[in-house]
Amino acid sequence: MDISKVTDYLYAGSRVDKEHADELKVFSFDLITPISTKKLLVGVEAVFPIIQIKAFEKCLQTR
Repeated sequence: MDISKVTDYLYAGSRVDKEHADELKVFSFDLITPISTKKLLVGVEAVFPIIQIKAFEKCLQTR
């Protein structure tokens, strides 16, 4: 099982099945939902401009 932390409240994994339930308990997930790669990419494309703006703003603040 491959799980990576994206944010404090979002993790992404390559595949999660019932047999991984014990391993997942350490993460204290409130919700596990399957999502296709296509839908994930649509979401990433939608949020990417916002992330870019936030990153740019953060860079300006550190100057």
